[in-house]
Amino acid sequence: EKQRQDFDKLAALILKKHPGHTPVLLTRLHRLDEESRRKTRLPEIIAAADALLATVDREKLARTLGTRGAGQGQKEILVDALYRKGRALAYMELPDVVNKRPIKDKPAHDKAFRDNFTELKRWADTTDKKFVLLHIRAERRRGRQAIALKWLNKSSANSPPNYWYAKKRRDLFDELGWQHCSELAERWLLIKFPKNYESF
Repeated sequence: EKQRQDFDKLAALILKKHPGHTPVLLTRLHRLDEESRRKTRLPEIIAAADALLATVDREKLARTLGTRGAGQGQKEILVDALYRKGRALAYMELPDVVNKRPIKDKPAHDKAFRDNFTELKRWADTTDKKFVLLHIRAERRRGRQAIALKWLNKSSANSPPNYWYAKKRRDLFDELGWQHCSELAERWLLIKFPKNYESF
């Protein structure tokens, strides 16, 4: 992070000589999408994901995936970029983010999230544990809180206590109007996780 300017200059130089250089674009996306600074870089993350996505020939990839081992590296890059873009779009809807940077065009933002999530579902099982929080966000955006709660409970079953899952469960109880469950979940959060964490 201390050498970010040096990295950006070198990346720009390489991309000028070799546009669409996948390793550079992938590294840039991962560097921007660093957890502790993610919220301050959401537009940059989305732009970096789009630049990487533009390098993947999806039709060609779909044709070659039937061949043993063919296209798997490209598929991993595609899925990774789609997921990171979707997560950034979801973060842009968080209350603390909206307070600092309101969404200027809500219909366009909604469409961007839906289109990106639909494409991610084409290439990956979004109910997989790696993507399930984004899947839950998509269900909540559609007003399907009960379905979101089902996937949250399924994904967290037999897992160690997790703050993010516990907070989402409480929020979903609130959205469903299940006040008693929400109060119990809030008490459990305070006992198990006394420290305040950022939300997603």
